[in-house]
Amino acid sequence: MNWKKYLLILIILASFLLLYKLGSTSLWDNDEPLYTEIAREISQNGNWLIPHWNYEMWLCHPPLSIWFTVLSAKILGWNELSARLTSALFGVGIVILTFYLGKIFYGELAGFFSGLIILISLQFFVQARLANLDIVFLFFIELACILSYLALENTGNKRMFLYFWLSCALGTLAKGPFALFLPLSLVLLYSLITKKNNQFKKIFYLWGMIIYLLIGGSWYILGYLAVGEKFFQEIFVFYTLGRIIKPILNQSGPWYYYIPSFFSWTCKKNTFQNNQDNDKRKFLLSWIIFTFLFFTLVKTKLPNYILFIYPACAVMVGKFLKDASKKEIFLPLIFFSLFTLSIILIFIFLVYSTFSGEYLSLINGLMPSGIILLIGLILLWLVYFKKPAYLIYSISIIFFIFYIFLINFSIKIDHIKPLKPLALSLKPYLPGKKLAIASNVSGSNSLVYYLESPEKISFLKTDEDKINFLSLSKLVFCIIKQNDYLWLSQKVKKPIYIAIQNKNLLVISNFKIRIQNHN
Repeated sequence: MNWKKYLLILIILASFLLLYKLGSTSLWDNDEPLYTEIAREISQNGNWLIPHWNYEMWLCHPPLSIWFTVLSAKILGWNELSARLTSALFGVGIVILTFYLGKIFYGELAGFFSGLIILISLQFFVQARLANLDIVFLFFIELACILSYLALENTGNKRMFLYFWLSCALGTLAKGPFALFLPLSLVLLYSLITKKNNQFKKIFYLWGMIIYLLIGGSWYILGYLAVGEKFFQEIFVFYTLGRIIKPILNQSGPWYYYIPSFFSWTCKKNTFQNNQDNDKRKFLLSWIIFTFLFFTLVKTKLPNYILFIYPACAVMVGKFLKDASKKEIFLPLIFFSLFTLSIILIFIFLVYSTFSGEYLSLINGLMPSGIILLIGLILLWLVYFKKPAYLIYSISIIFFIFYIFLINFSIKIDHIKPLKPLALSLKPYLPGKKLAIASNVSGSNSLVYYLESPEKISFLKTDEDKINFLSLSKLVFCIIKQNDYLWLSQKVKKPIYIAIQNKNLLVISNFKIRIQNHN
């Protein structure tokens, strides 16, 4: 099959899976409403340089991905689809890049398999359907890695060096200087392993570095000039260097945090014994091993950090599936079957030990998804014994059905999420009124976004803060947990009233007012 046909099939499949009912659920805390609210405030205040959240400066990440969200919302309006569209489109782009990486390394069929593998990977699928910064970031650093390999193998083509630095610059604008650190570290490790140190030096192309400073460094320079020392301290010291040396924002994890992700990718060593493929194998292994070790050593840990490992792993698995014999597929299929069964059992255990009531009755509806996977495993073994060459296609079909089921199920779950209905009920009453949220209320990012408050929302951290706020002489609203209402009504010297009752949350006020819940 012509490589263009492979690419077209991948684009159609990725576009369908990542765009299917993309805007049908409300935003999921914490990141989705956080980044979308920042985008909304950029649109509202016209300050494209310094991001704001809840009308205060938000100095955490550069704003390129958020700028894309603003542009999307200007076309589609402020809704869940426009919030997530950037991630979905760049997710399609990552599938294309992974196809291209596999193609230039091992041929068009391996590239096609590589694109399929990353598309049906659960974490990538989830991240590419969420409003976050990680997918845009991954797109540019994967592109930089591909360009770095092409630059090293074809050092006479200076355009590759320019494109490498440009891609790193855009990645830096998407989520920070790790967009340069990760590809450069990979190239350095690869150069040391292959003893191509002279080629590594050539990647420091003067005009390329100038482009990086002008584009990637522009936001940092302008931000520092606009804000001053606080900008440097928060962006570089706390959020960039700080997350390496210590856990920030309670985002910690044990040393083995990323081992499940690392070993969920399996391939046979003898797939890469061809001497002609030796340097390519070393490049991919450098990519995988460096990523795993670096993020294992970093003290702040989140599941999305390890996404950088996915393209290289997908290409290795794609190469394996292209060349493996029926005998060589047997052990990986055993591992895949056991891994899938263990995920089903762990999920059942966690769900029934964590959820209850209305959520549990709905989650019981997930049972068909487990049945889908079990039937899928049986069919995979039948395919293995009858037509092993069709195994990857069978796996892809099973996961497509499974993901479509999960998307439709998430829409059912969304109907009982309390935050958006509560916010939409309260929103018309906010102009001219003060609003506060108790700090122990989970989902505050969603509340801030959906409330669209015309002024800053206060967050009450202590009991004294809550009492003082409700003791004000003019009408105020406060969002609290239901079990806090009784003691608050006893502590506040004036009467307080329930304005909205929604699941386990209450909107209370210091004057009598009743608001009808939004349906």
